[in-house]
Amino acid sequence: MTASGTGLGYGEGDESYGYDSCGYLKAQSAGGHRISEETDQYAGGHRLKQAGNTQYDYDAAGRMVSRTRHRDGYRPETERFRWDSRDQLTGYCSAQGEQWEYRHDASGRRTEKRCDRKKIRFTYLWDGDSIAEIREYRDDELYSVRHLVFNGFELISQQFSRVRQPHPSVAPQWVTRTNHAVSDPTGRPLMLFNSEGKTVWRPGQTSLWGLALSLPADTDDPDPRGELDAEADPGLLYAGQWQDTESGLCYNRFRYYEPETGMYLVSDPLGLLGGKQTYRYVPNPLGYIDPLGLAKTSVPAEKISLSDKARDLFRQGKVREALDVHYEDLVRRKLGGISQEIAGREYDVVTDKIIAQVKRTYSSIDNPKNFLSKSTRTQIKKTIELAEEQGKEAQFWFKYGVSPKVREYIESKGGKVILGMGN
Repeated sequence: MTASGTGLGYGEGDESYGYDSCGYLKAQSAGGHRISEETDQYAGGHRLKQAGNTQYDYDAAGRMVSRTRHRDGYRPETERFRWDSRDQLTGYCSAQGEQWEYRHDASGRRTEKRCDRKKIRFTYLWDGDSIAEIREYRDDELYSVRHLVFNGFELISQQFSRVRQPHPSVAPQWVTRTNHAVSDPTGRPLMLFNSEGKTVWRPGQTSLWGLALSLPADTDDPDPRGELDAEADPGLLYAGQWQDTESGLCYNRFRYYEPETGMYLVSDPLGLLGGKQTYRYVPNPLGYIDPLGLAKTSVPAEKISLSDKARDLFRQGKVREALDVHYEDLVRRKLGGISQEIAGREYDVVTDKIIAQVKRTYSSIDNPKNFLSKSTRTQIKKTIELAEEQGKEAQFWFKYGVSPKVREYIESKGGKVILGMGN
């Protein structure tokens, strides 16, 4: 596979990859940076033994227990990994001797990671297979809280709270910021923006497999890492992958992923049911994801395709407007209908069985009185009346949600309320 494209504000870059007969990477370069030479070596059971100047060692159960980097003129730098009987990573030791401990619940979900040397600890609260809350403690005191909202494995929004004290004379207080996410089809966040539509965070440049890359020295971007607010970083790579800065790995629910090589540290718990290459991530990171670290799944085509109108709005920097248009397009594709003007009134989606209107505003949640203005009430009534005349169902799709008052009003008139994508 070769890849060529333009990163978000970083200019054009080319990536090239070489593969062996089993489909494993044996060489890769990205953006002018050679990640590894053609020295990748794989042992029995598809285990990666060497990639460039990095050597990997495994235990009898096929779990990576050490990663050693060799550099000319320097001593080898060895990192070590410790596992339990369930193939869960319980400990990591950096080349500098920094120890990290990891804990899991009965379902195998990571609930805590800590480093006693740094006196830092993170706890995780789960909603099914998605992390809903991350708490950070420093010196045994709560430092920050991050709430995350997902649509499947795609980040929709997050709320970050932290104690701040702008001046010693001012009492410390919790400050909360709510941001919304734009993600690519693989689930990787491309940017976060606030309620005014201003971009507050975007990721640095990475390779196709997710490895962070340094940027050219002559970049015109005044913030070369792209992080406008480092605290807003949700810590996500691809769908279901949580980045661990201490090791450079990604926690991927049932396994740990190494972006540098596109490989997992342990074999697939599903065995060959998860694929023939049991250590590999996916064959093509642009077309597949593996949110649980078990088996690849293809990226839905509708997530990749943007309408010309949405694409133009993105190019103009009108992110929220583009996302609203894209949501309406997704609803239209799902229902299999078209927008249509009937008797001088525009209807967002019309099929042989449904007439639907698409709502893309927060006022339907937090300001129902303002949302149910005279014009909106008239639109709702007209939509329901037309649907009844034609023997169709009147549907009202809400991108962000709906307050009980708005739902009650629509349903009392005979309409049907649908949230998100209806699932």
